[in-house]
Formats: sequence, structure tokens, C-alpha cells
Amino acid sequence: WQLGPDGKSKRPMRIAMADDATFAFAGLAERWLAPDGEPLDTCTIVTTDANGLIRALHERMPVIVPPAAYARWLDPAIEDPADLVAPYPAEAMRFHPVSTRVNAVRNDDASLIEPLPALSSESPTPEPDPAPPPPAKPRQSALF
Repeated sequence: WQLGPDGKSKRPMRIAMADDATFAFAGLAERWLAPDGEPLDTCTIVTTDANGLIRALHERMPVIVPPAAYARWLDPAIEDPADLVAPYPAEAMRFHPVSTRVNAVRNDDASLIEPLPALSSESPTPEPDPAPPPPAKPRQSALF
């Protein structure tokens, strides 16, 4: 979603790989026992700072795992996949505005992802990605 020129409305965007390839988000899943003793499955999508393209929409983005790293991300024996928790290269991605029809689950057809004309204030030209910061101490319990 991108904030509209009025500063209040939001416009839906389709975010994709530049070559339209399928992509995968980094996620974590866990099964644990709830206080009542019942098993509870939980999951989350891992996020990171936005790359230069996505920064035009939001300051964070999901971590996108490159296909060559799928097995590594999913291998529970890997103790430190932290290098994969980084913004995906902006030049490998694109986005464009789509219809607000995406707001209703009853709409389920290919026209939902067709590009709409950009507003004059929209600029999908990526900013340069900043140099990665030095590793910081986690603010919360470490995930890895």
C-alpha cells in the first residue's frame, strides 16, 4: 500500500520480482503447548529494513529468501542463517498500482494484478541501497 497524495488514502500495490518469478518469504513456525495443555501452532514472517525500491512504500519489508538458499533456510541444523535476514536487491524487484478491488475477498481474478496508471507523485525508481550496517546486538531475544 502507498499513501495517497491526500496523505490519508492508501493505494494498493503489487510487488513482484522484475522477471515475475515466484518468491518466498522467510518465516518461522513453532508448535508449543498452550497453558491448557493443547498444542498450539504459531508462525510469523520475518521482516527487515526496506530496500531502495520498497522504501517508497514502507520502511520495512519481508525477508525474501533467494531460491538457492531455500534448503539452507529450512534446514534446522543451520545455526546461523542471519546473513539471509537482509533486504532483497531492489534491482531484482518492481511494483505497480493495482485496483482497490483487492480489498474484497469475493474478487478473485487475474485483473486484480493488472497495472493501473501511476500517479504523478509515484516513483518506482529505486533509491540506492545503503551499505549494510555493522551487526548490532539484538533488541529482543535472539531468534538464531
